[in-house]
Amino acid sequence: MANHRKEATASKLKKFFTTMTQAKNLWAQEAGMNQDDIYFPDEAIDNSDNTLTFFNDNLGKYLSLIKVENFGNGYIRGFFSDGTCFLSRIPTNEIMFYFYFTDASKCTQQLFDGKTSFIFAMQKTGFFASFDHRDRNYTRDYLLNTCKNPEAVGGTPDKRHNCTELIQIDGWQIKDDYPIRI
Repeated sequence: MANHRKEATASKLKKFFTTMTQAKNLWAQEAGMNQDDIYFPDEAIDNSDNTLTFFNDNLGKYLSLIKVENFGNGYIRGFFSDGTCFLSRIPTNEIMFYFYFTDASKCTQQLFDGKTSFIFAMQKTGFFASFDHRDRNYTRDYLLNTCKNPEAVGGTPDKRHNCTELIQIDGWQIKDDYPIRI
């Protein structure tokens, strides 16, 4: 049973990553942008209404979502037909965070606990399974240790910055030494 939950979670993470990467690439291609041109509008920074408009006009049109809504406090929320969900916000014009939930019923607050919720980020250099991907190349041991001990990188047990990237570098698998019970 535990192995099935791990496989299902990892499969959902991989699907979300692939789907969002494709949407970002299609948006950039249609807009005639290269990677370095991708910036998010200043008026969307911590503004739910403007983030929703930006999302629907750009990325959202490449996604099969059953619902996208203003969640308030700078966030939007999107629901997929597979029962997953994300909260997203634009804190600066250089990054858009996605808090992805493998169970939409838990999609109620910014969370990335490494169990039912995971953090992704869209930046000008790509869509990443991590909190921030600027010029870094972490080892698996570092990612495992900081997923296990999030306080080491300014996190808490409900904000585990590097767990999603650990799953990604493990080939979208949740290995036996993954520090959180799925």
